[in-house]
Amino acid sequence: MAELAWEDLSRTLRSSAPYKSLLQGLGDVVRLPVPAAAWVGELLARDLKRPLLVVVPREADALMWMEAARLFGREDGAVYFPAPSLTPYQETETSLQVRAQESVALDCVTSGRAVTIVTTPRALFRRLPAPEAFRRAVLAVKPGEDHAIESLTRHLARYGYKRTDLVYEVGDFAVRGGIVDVFPPGEDAPVRLDLFGDTVESIRWFDPQSQRSEDTLDGIRILPLYLFPGGAEDAALLAELLTENLGTDLGPQEAEAIEGLRNRGEFPGWENYHPLLAARTVALTGALTGGLASPLTWAVDPPALEAEVSHHAERLEGDYAARVEHGRLAVPPDSLEQPAQQVREALEAAAVRLRDLVVGGGRDGHGGGAAGADFHGTLTDLFHGQLPRFPQEVATARARGERCLVVVSPAHRRRIEELLEGREVPLGRGGVELVTGELGRGFRLPAAGVVVYGEQQLLPQAKLQRRPGRTRYGPFLSGLRDLKVGDYVVHVDHGIGQFVALRSVGGDGSGAGGLPPVLRELGSQSAAAETEVMEIAYASGKRLLLPLSRIDQVQKYSGIEGVAPRLDQLGGTSWNRTKARVKKGMRDMAGELLKLYAERQVARAPALPADTDLLHQFEAAFAYEESPDQLEAIATIREDLQRERPMDRLLCGDVGYGKTEVAM
Repeated sequence: MAELAWEDLSRTLRSSAPYKSLLQGLGDVVRLPVPAAAWVGELLARDLKRPLLVVVPREADALMWMEAARLFGREDGAVYFPAPSLTPYQETETSLQVRAQESVALDCVTSGRAVTIVTTPRALFRRLPAPEAFRRAVLAVKPGEDHAIESLTRHLARYGYKRTDLVYEVGDFAVRGGIVDVFPPGEDAPVRLDLFGDTVESIRWFDPQSQRSEDTLDGIRILPLYLFPGGAEDAALLAELLTENLGTDLGPQEAEAIEGLRNRGEFPGWENYHPLLAARTVALTGALTGGLASPLTWAVDPPALEAEVSHHAERLEGDYAARVEHGRLAVPPDSLEQPAQQVREALEAAAVRLRDLVVGGGRDGHGGGAAGADFHGTLTDLFHGQLPRFPQEVATARARGERCLVVVSPAHRRRIEELLEGREVPLGRGGVELVTGELGRGFRLPAAGVVVYGEQQLLPQAKLQRRPGRTRYGPFLSGLRDLKVGDYVVHVDHGIGQFVALRSVGGDGSGAGGLPPVLRELGSQSAAAETEVMEIAYASGKRLLLPLSRIDQVQKYSGIEGVAPRLDQLGGTSWNRTKARVKKGMRDMAGELLKLYAERQVARAPALPADTDLLHQFEAAFAYEESPDQLEAIATIREDLQRERPMDRLLCGDVGYGKTEVAM
């Protein structure tokens, strides 16, 4: 633990009755908020010397647990295992970001580096490679080793990397002579392998913007982006396997998909069928059992988990039935994902079941209707706009004999100190203790004798102002008249693409079945309904069909005339990095402006007299009669000149309206 305060409080928590009860018998837990549960879970994992698998209903809960686990445990000991948001029957490639996160998380799991794994029920459906198969997919490279460039590129292509001219984002690789550039998942920057013949001479980071090499590395582990092999040979094997399973009486769409595997080595979403080729697949719980100790599984809010399992199982069956009905390529759900019953059994076998997340809502009137280890914990209040109430809350906690902690980031520590001192809140053991870290929402945990707040509970983060709905389409529609086929556009989430056409999908003859999956709900209102979409092309030939109801997410690209921009990858990370870089530049510029205006506030300039003989002579000799606006501007500027603070005013107006005369 980073702070001595957590060490002292952990000793108190370990000696409490509910923790001892849980340590001896495990089972149900009640009245324990998620951030506090992460603390208890970390202590249990240490005391029992077992890894921790936490299953929460929603991704937001997972992020809350992860945040607290990193605060109370080791910084790199907690990992979030993501899951695709779509079923494997959607004809679309899984998001690059999800694939990269999944690969990094599975590497942490199979290597034993992860002490805590947080996930959702959707991830328990995933068929994953056996740990030994995944380790074979990880390519370890060190200087002095022999790696033929042909075998390197073949391995990268087989495990989901895309060959490009220049490497910009995760999943790209490029070959130029004896140099191989690659951007593996889990790395902050791409790496450059410099080979002499088949021998690796050096490995360096390099900047994707300038393409210049930087620091030297002792080695690199290149993680796969496909969890299962997906090369040309694998595509041919999959085509034969699908043909054997489906028979020779194939519909035209099924035959087209299988022919695409044979000729092009893929069809949209084909990586979802990779588990069919694996000799053995495991669930996430199976990947964890390869370690020295079995994982300690926490099921957070079992009723909500069951609802998520049922929902995904229904989606699987519904999508499979729809594809069979329309003669599209499909295999039974249990061939692609784990059976729902197996997921339910894994959740039912959880060692710890955290119930009653909503404190105070139990049927028995005491905040919880289930028996189990009762920690009597609650979430602490928000004080947005009510900071005068905070000192009284601190005094109440101290009167109960509880320590009061506020978790602050290092950058905001001084700001919080000044805020508390201004309200006469004592700092230290006798009042509020400031500890370093990040925590969105704190808690009160009587078992540990502590009340915890996050800094965001005291000072809310600024929220973006929402524009009125009537102007939603204004920025785009104003330029739509001039938009031509081939023009470049910018999508708020996906980046720069190329406008292809405005067209209708669905409609007579096809109905809702002719719609892409993302538009099927829009087209299902009527069998003959048409949906107007904007078709946008992205890198690698990928297309986005954007409903006109969401056209406010797009605007026309404005750049250097005659210079074509680089298209972004649909679902890639380059656009997010571009936005992050622009935000950083704006923050830097804002900082410089703040510094400039702070200097202007303290600077002093000589104050000019209100009236002089020279001024009266100049006004008398002026050949023109001033307009009312000119007179108002002159009076305002003269007031500025009579102050000691440097003047900071902009005089503007159309050409020929007397700005020069006013300035004189």
